[in-house]
Amino acid sequence: MKNRILILILCVFWVPVGLADDVPGLYRSEIVLPSSLSESQLLRAAFKQTAKNVLQKVSGRPDLINSTVKDSDLNDAASWVAQHSILSSEELVSFKGEQVEAKKVVVTFFEQSINLFLIERNIAIWGSNRPSILMWLVEENGQFRSLSGVNTPSSLLATIAHQSTMSGLSIYAPILDDIDRAAISASELWGFFEDEISKASERYQTDLIGAVRVSEQGERFMVDIRVYFPSAEIVPLTFIASNEREIAITANDLLSQLLSERYAAVRSSSEEFSIKMRLGGLDSYSKLQNIQDYLDSITLIRAWNLSSLNESEGIFTIQADGGVKKLKDVIALDSILRENQLNALDPSANIPLSYEYNGR
Repeated sequence: MKNRILILILCVFWVPVGLADDVPGLYRSEIVLPSSLSESQLLRAAFKQTAKNVLQKVSGRPDLINSTVKDSDLNDAASWVAQHSILSSEELVSFKGEQVEAKKVVVTFFEQSINLFLIERNIAIWGSNRPSILMWLVEENGQFRSLSGVNTPSSLLATIAHQSTMSGLSIYAPILDDIDRAAISASELWGFFEDEISKASERYQTDLIGAVRVSEQGERFMVDIRVYFPSAEIVPLTFIASNEREIAITANDLLSQLLSERYAAVRSSSEEFSIKMRLGGLDSYSKLQNIQDYLDSITLIRAWNLSSLNESEGIFTIQADGGVKKLKDVIALDSILRENQLNALDPSANIPLSYEYNGR
């Protein structure tokens, strides 16, 4: 992924980034529960619910976790806990029809325990290196349409942003300054005008672009999303919701599922996919070390070996999950490697993956 300038949602500052976002806290979750519960009741409920939250975040598949994981499957969640803390909270929670005082429980799980649970159920494991998404949001209320961004935030945008941190997504908002407003209008965004959306998004250089339009119709909200990939592929997502919280949860869930299916793979306990990769530009030990660290950071890759090293070119044998396409999609998120386009006469044409080291 190109070096880029991002605007963190609802915050006005510039952040230079050179890689796909490394999402923190994938194996950490927190929950607010009634303070009237005994400590054992509090922890038992907290461990189960936060474990489920983490399974959704790590897999990117809340649909599968919700449909296949039963409450009884999480009875051993306490044994997965690496550390936890109980904190006071100013929030009130609903309990037995009343708003009552609460405590916040913060839980961090062992990575191996969560991953093993997913492997045993053939559910994908999605690493922390995830694509950034620039989200354009337009809302229609009666006769008016309004854009949301850093300079003009809305409650819906804030709710989506909060939920994205719980879902493990890197969602950013445009500034909506004079440059943005000159580049795109609410009507153009409402019509999903591809050229205008693409041009207006260039300054942010995120991995993906999302355009969201929300129409209030009585007591329901009609939500249409378009996800724009660098390959020019456009994926539509549509749903109906009854409130802002439901919009935020459903939008994040659908985006998680879409991106997990593209960038994550089911990790088989017995099978691996073996592939050869040619890497050029390795003319120093430090560059070779950087490449080795990079390969170690890719979740799809189980193991790798340096088969040969000749001058500045290395041949790696890689054991990975998900096949060639998923591995190429993940590598394309970063600017570290540049893909070589080979013709049939090239000596390396029989090697499926060929890249040049770009540097970090």
